[in-house]
Parts: sequence; C-alpha cells; structure tokens
Amino acid sequence: MKPKKKKAICKWDRSEIEASLPLLIAQARTANYVCKKCGRTAAERSLLCKPVAEKDFK
Repeated sequence: MKPKKKKAICKWDRSEIEASLPLLIAQARTANYVCKKCGRTAAERSLLCKPVAEKDFK
C-alpha cells in the first residue's frame, strides 16, 4: 500500500475537520505559515495550498 500524501488543510471538507480537530488545533497553535488563499494557518508548510511564512511579514 502506498503512503498517503498529506492533504492540505485548505482542501479539508467538514467531516475531515471534525475527524482531525486535535491535529488542526495543534497546527494552529504552533502556526508559522498562513495560506494566502483562504487564511488558514499551520505549523507545517505542506498542510497549506498557498503557504506564506510568518517571518516574511515581520
């Protein structure tokens, strides 16, 4: 079986959000990136579809 690729939080549907709420909270709490498309935040760049690093805005 192939390893499952991480799906961007930006692409999650309602059921995926509900099922992965602890992961979502952890990513938001330690966020270093913001999606410039939808405004979601994450600690891992790979979890956003159009990530921008927080340091680029300081």
